[in-house]
Amino acid sequence: MLQRNKIDAKAQCDRPIVVLGATGTVGGAVLDALSRCGVEIRAVARRVPGAAGREATTVGWLVADLAVPSSLDRALAGAGALFLLTPLEEAMPERVAAVAARARAAGIDRVVRLSAYGAGTAQTLLGRVHREAEQAVLAAGLEMVALRPNGFMQNYVTQLGHGIRAHGLITSPQGSGAVSLVDARDVAAVAAACLTGAPAPVDDLTGPVALDEAAVAACISRVSGRAVRYQPTSMAAAARALADIGLPAWLRAVILDLYALSADGGAARVTAAVEAVLGRPPARFEDFARHARAHWMAPAGSA
Repeated sequence: MLQRNKIDAKAQCDRPIVVLGATGTVGGAVLDALSRCGVEIRAVARRVPGAAGREATTVGWLVADLAVPSSLDRALAGAGALFLLTPLEEAMPERVAAVAARARAAGIDRVVRLSAYGAGTAQTLLGRVHREAEQAVLAAGLEMVALRPNGFMQNYVTQLGHGIRAHGLITSPQGSGAVSLVDARDVAAVAAACLTGAPAPVDDLTGPVALDEAAVAACISRVSGRAVRYQPTSMAAAARALADIGLPAWLRAVILDLYALSADGGAARVTAAVEAVLGRPPARFEDFARHARAHWMAPAGSA
């Protein structure tokens, strides 16, 4: 069960909201969602983006490094809530514990942490490291909402986007296993609602339907007008590809573990958690694909 807090549902937005990981896919979408609420936001990143990336007048940017927890003190001082997003790494629980200690000392009232699908059961490496990070927040004495989203639709623009653009291919060892993909913007909207006082979701965050890779490829083809197909590969080939791009062994193990879960149907569960918080259904992959279609166009001059 996802709700592990004592947060009053009444919105309390009289103090700033701090957003960690503000330049990433989810963090940036959280900024957008909170900006529409008209609350004061402190966006924290290792580097402040250029003017084009910080147009919202309610957002104040601050530089901090999670490797130096004290660098967060200025952002946390006087704030009321914290969106806690940290990089995926083996030492994430310790990193989160250090941030949580600073947040508690600063008097933060509520923490909304971006966790991961399956952290409640901790059956995967990803689920276990996120569960430990959640426990670190609670151990610091903070009230917490843990958001546990399934795989992001945006992965087909970021991680898998090059293969689609350059070769019209989605390559993975997922086979016919389906995943209840969720739009990161829906996750961000849930985060914004919880940061401003809404009750926490009581289940993992998913999209409205589970899709296998072939169905995703067919949808991208239909929306973009270019041929995209799914090319299955073996776990061994996927492991070599991950090693070739220089990913650390632990992160490679996490990704391969997720592929195995998906291939076995373990990531196909669909929940109503997004709609329960937002009062509307989550976005369909086709909705996302229409928004993202330009990212999948073949490079100029390609065959």
